Amino acid sequence: MPEQEKTQSLFVHREQPRVSNVYPNWAALLGVSVILLGCYFVAAAKWMPEVSNRLAMSIAGVNFMLMGGLVAWRTFRGVRLRARAREARGQQPWRYNHNWNIRGADDGGRRRVARGAAAVGGIGLFLVPFHLIIFDEPPGNYNFVLYGIFGLIDLAVLIAFCHVVYMLVRTLIFGQPRIIFQQFPYFTGQIMNLVFSGGRRLANCKDLIAELHCIKEYYEWKDSGGDSSAIHVNESIYKDLLHFSTDAAGMAELKFHLPDDAISTDLISDPNTSPPRPPHYWELVITSARPGIDYEGIFLLPVYRPD
Repeated sequence: MPEQEKTQSLFVHREQPRVSNVYPNWAALLGVSVILLGCYFVAAAKWMPEVSNRLAMSIAGVNFMLMGGLVAWRTFRGVRLRARAREARGQQPWRYNHNWNIRGADDGGRRRVARGAAAVGGIGLFLVPFHLIIFDEPPGNYNFVLYGIFGLIDLAVLIAFCHVVYMLVRTLIFGQPRIIFQQFPYFTGQIMNLVFSGGRRLANCKDLIAELHCIKEYYEWKDSGGDSSAIHVNESIYKDLLHFSTDAAGMAELKFHLPDDAISTDLISDPNTSPPRPPHYWELVITSARPGIDYEGIFLLPVYRPD
């Protein structure tokens, strides 16, 4: 018999936020301002004679334009999604707040590898002009301090790159396991029946763990020495844990009881309301400790309230 237990209110680690349309409307102006700043840097590198390192200035300008464009694009995307939600008010929310595949969901391994590689590449590109400026400086008494600081930053980037490689190898080993929905969507207060399809790499596996989480995603502002910084938080407000095994085909049936008072999936948050409404969603995290590289898959589930 499966062994099941329930806990509440804990924090889970995710490399990146799942919901990216959480920028307030005024962030579009910030993005445009950063783009204009990047254009100024590129123009200065081309036409200002007092600029000593034109290549570093040009790369810095391109970096700012890319960052500003990303912020502006995500802001406009969030505005469009929230407008679509308002227009569809009264309709079933699963028809407009996410592009669901009604048959099932994959474990998101390939997407996590792509996002991780993009993040490491973006940070590396952002650091390039600073390295060019440092190496272009004549030897001095304080160069070793800068070398040490950027050496530590480069080490952190290298560790992040190794983590991306680890995720890539894990994806190549296990492929893309899936969760098959037995109905669509699932409603709170009901039994959620799922089928896990792990493939040959997870066939006849006796030590699999499935954790059902309801995640509240938000940013927490913290002050440190007069400076404020936003920390991304994934708070699990509901957890249900299940131990299970797979058959010779790598398949297993999973059952979870969804509480009556559980929160509905909301992947289109609105940070412009007062107070801001954080997004909520349901994930199934399946893990297995294996010799060498362990398996971990995170599946997004369509759980909604029936009202």
